[in-house]
Amino acid sequence: MDTKFAPAERASEERLLSGKKSIESIRQFSNLLNSLPFVAAILNEFRQIIYSNEVLLETLGNITIDDILGKRPGEVLSCIHAFKEPGGCGTAEHCRVCGAIRAVMESQEYNKKVIHECRITSLINNEEISADYLVSATPFHWKDHKYTIITLSDISHEKRRKALEKVFFHDIINKAGSLSGLIDMLKDIKDNRKIKDYLRLARILSDELTEEILAQRSLLAAESGELELEFNQVRSRNLIQDNVDQIMNHYVAVNRQIEIDPDAVNIEFKTDPILLNRILTNMLKNALEATPEKEKILVGCDSHDSKVVFWVHNNRVMPEEVKLQVFQRSFSTKGSNRGLGTYSIKLLGERYLKGKVWFKSEENFGTRFYLGLPLT
Repeated sequence: MDTKFAPAERASEERLLSGKKSIESIRQFSNLLNSLPFVAAILNEFRQIIYSNEVLLETLGNITIDDILGKRPGEVLSCIHAFKEPGGCGTAEHCRVCGAIRAVMESQEYNKKVIHECRITSLINNEEISADYLVSATPFHWKDHKYTIITLSDISHEKRRKALEKVFFHDIINKAGSLSGLIDMLKDIKDNRKIKDYLRLARILSDELTEEILAQRSLLAAESGELELEFNQVRSRNLIQDNVDQIMNHYVAVNRQIEIDPDAVNIEFKTDPILLNRILTNMLKNALEATPEKEKILVGCDSHDSKVVFWVHNNRVMPEEVKLQVFQRSFSTKGSNRGLGTYSIKLLGERYLKGKVWFKSEENFGTRFYLGLPLT
């Protein structure tokens, strides 16, 4: 069977039952795994579950081990990539960057304990739910067979806290410090023209400060399902122009240009303008951050198939590893404990505005992010 990464081969049903029975005979294993406060399972050499602790079974809805016997971790966690290939979990192209698969395979290959972080996006009740896990894979032998103990500890809240500390609070403190500095300088300026310029800069910083706080509040509310929307009639090109005017005052736009596609449509439709503005602002920021100084990005919108499609284009091409993880929670090209930008675009655009978010990044084309929204 074709596979994009890990082997697709699985054990026969007879071999699965034999492995399960063999592990169940080790009484101390059952007691040990059930004493753990997080998900734990035992995999055979084909990365299939043959035993698990009660935490995993309860998490999946009070099922029994027989319900998941022979399945792989991504399959029981409803990972959106687990069923992209006929071979199942581990065989899709996205599995190349999966920390869970890598931990298991490296543990099997080098016969040692391996720990990786893993970002999993699960499809639950037709909604994509993202989480961060710390995955541990430890090999052991029993009755001439190789097995792997895998544990998954949810570190989503820890990753969120670190992202807030390193990005959000850092940006807030910087902007507040700049605003305070401007106010101090105003006390010693006598020239009315300079005073007006400084007041304009102070207003820009104040608006950015407020927007940063509101954006984080919206994202937290969105993840908890508490975000409230208010739909109004808007015009597509007018929204783009407003966002471009606003972002040009931001530091990410310094020495860079933004061009609006002359063919951008100005179609009227109904949406939550505040939320859509946040998404477009994030798309523009990401493109500007990827663009060297003195270069420009292009933004536009089209209308087809009862949809309005907003897009932002830059001339850079994303590496393959980045493409495979771009919408995952906590992933960022800017270093650890950052991210949430493209993740929030997808979360807000799809779950709340009921649209579709995707991208294209190729040589001789560049990178373009799209947001398609229904016109009705």
